Amino acid sequence: MKWIYRLLTVAMLGGAMLFPFFMDNKDGKPMFSLPDTKDLIPSSLSSGKTIPALPSRAQTFYKWQDKHGTWHYGDTPPTNGPNFSTIKVDSNTNVIQSVPVLSKPEPTTPASTPYTPNIPNTTNPADTPLSDVLSLERAMNVLNDAQNVQGLMDNHNAQLEAINSNISK
Repeated sequence: MKWIYRLLTVAMLGGAMLFPFFMDNKDGKPMFSLPDTKDLIPSSLSSGKTIPALPSRAQTFYKWQDKHGTWHYGDTPPTNGPNFSTIKVDSNTNVIQSVPVLSKPEPTTPASTPYTPNIPNTTNPADTPLSDVLSLERAMNVLNDAQNVQGLMDNHNAQLEAINSNISK
């Protein structure tokens, strides 16, 4: 008998919650309605207005190589006379370069010649990496370098903590 009262109570509560969705107001529309997809789109996007462009923040950097072969970057050109190149960067542009899509030519005969992709050189040859393909050896080198940097950062943090503990005493 208790289950009947419980089911009846749940049905009455459900009906009371759904009633405003079916009851019409003065305009003849339901009091409540579920949102349409057009209601979920922000008005700035649906009104036909375009989003204003961000102001340009072009910056100039300089890149040069010292006599030991180490590359240096700075916001001022070197004063001691090495050749340098100018790099202009706009903060509103996408700095991640896309990967070129390689189209494989139709083979005339099966296994006629090995496929070699023709990748156009769009960057400065000095900045081009040795290979666009990450080999297992290069991946392991990158992983080892990252672990070495992590070790350096841990040592640096330990030194900073030691300095801070000495200052606070």
